[in-house]
Amino acid sequence: MSRGRPAQVVKLSRKERHALQALVRRGTAPHRDVVRARIALMSHEGQTNAAIANELGLSLPSVSMWRARVASQGTAGLREAQRPGRPRVIGDAQRLQLLA
Repeated sequence: MSRGRPAQVVKLSRKERHALQALVRRGTAPHRDVVRARIALMSHEGQTNAAIANELGLSLPSVSMWRARVASQGTAGLREAQRPGRPRVIGDAQRLQLLA
């Protein structure tokens, strides 16, 4: 018998699944995006958080967090959230000029 809360149910559309599978297969995709996509795909297949964490070498809270975000926001939940803090004073164009 499992302990704790039941895992969130993840339902992905066919289009979302194909997009995530393409991301996983792409060799140039950032590693964190590939891991998040694999969490979403494995969650959609009905695997438990423990099984996903074990296979991907992640912690249970990390898998649980990403699974919950995908369940509530869909694949948009896999993107980085806006971080708090003061806005930049120097823009990207000015930074490039300073570095050059």
